[in-house]
Amino acid sequence: KIAENRDEFAQSFALVYREYLASGYIKNPHPTELHLSAFNFLPTTCVFIFRSYLTVISTLTQIFDSRLFGLPMDALYGPELNQLRDQGRKLTELSALATPREIRWCTLMVFLSKTMFEYSRINNVDDICIMVNPKHVSFYKTMFLFDDFGPERFYAGVGAPAVALRINMDHIEQNLLEKEKEELREQLGHAQRLEAVGTLAGGVAPDFNNYLHSIQGNLDILRHMHEITDEKILKHLNRINDITEQSSKLTQQL
Repeated sequence: KIAENRDEFAQSFALVYREYLASGYIKNPHPTELHLSAFNFLPTTCVFIFRSYLTVISTLTQIFDSRLFGLPMDALYGPELNQLRDQGRKLTELSALATPREIRWCTLMVFLSKTMFEYSRINNVDDICIMVNPKHVSFYKTMFLFDDFGPERFYAGVGAPAVALRINMDHIEQNLLEKEKEELREQLGHAQRLEAVGTLAGGVAPDFNNYLHSIQGNLDILRHMHEITDEKILKHLNRINDITEQSSKLTQQL
């Protein structure tokens, strides 16, 4: 959903602060323990949040371009952004993406990104831009379908290198279709591999089960033909029998 009240905004800014501080992007801790900028006060800026009951557990901010303020990315990639503006394109920038490390496996950002894409479509956005650390480029290209936009440059604001990425909304639907086709091909390939493994296991299982029965039969013969009193030998024979029974049950499952 979109943050609507003071508590939701405060939780979002606090979450970004904690995650940025832990990642080393905030060099000097602030007593408010909130991370926000002047762009957060613009009426067109949109803060998306994912809540667990009343707690914000994931967030991202979308900043809309304006003649007066521009975008945060202008500090590093003004020329690249101006080329798009000269074409009359409507620009936005994503920033302040944060999810606690312990729940990142939940891919909450997927749900936020879907909401953000729909909001962008409704508002006739042409381009969605972002600055990211080079080590995170592959994630953003895979998760959000970003393309390369600007070369690596040092961003003094966080004391780390940055790379500019861009989503051309004119092509996003086609890109999404191609991604879905690729995912379907991967799922089909996985299903075919599982089928092949099942076929192989089904063919091997009867023969393996026969071998196990043979081992058990020979154990029974050994016990009846010889009066074995040595406890150590009996212990080993019983162990072999237990293992063959367990293996036989496993084979039946195959």
